[in-house]
Amino acid sequence: MNKLSNPVLSFRTSTAFADNSKLEVFYSNNFNGDATQVKKASWKALSAWISSAEDNDQIWIDSGDIPLNKTEGELYFAFRYTGSGKTASDGTFELDDIRIVDLKE
Repeated sequence: MNKLSNPVLSFRTSTAFADNSKLEVFYSNNFNGDATQVKKASWKALSAWISSAEDNDQIWIDSGDIPLNKTEGELYFAFRYTGSGKTASDGTFELDDIRIVDLKE
């Protein structure tokens, strides 16, 4: 991130069998990459448009440009899915086109 002047994250999401399930995006700059250490890292939520039960099934929603210019060093991103609790048919999310670009001014 230190080499980018105006980094932004973007991605697209879609739902199917929409219910009260949700998807969130976070970043960490102190995660070491070891999956067993995920809970020990500090994760900060990022504000993004993410598809929900109000959206039609299988319509792709663009997250918008999520600014990362206040971050430094190496970053890790995490997407957290929380189901509605309906074990027979929890909602489904699809995630695609994840990218970080430098929007030079």
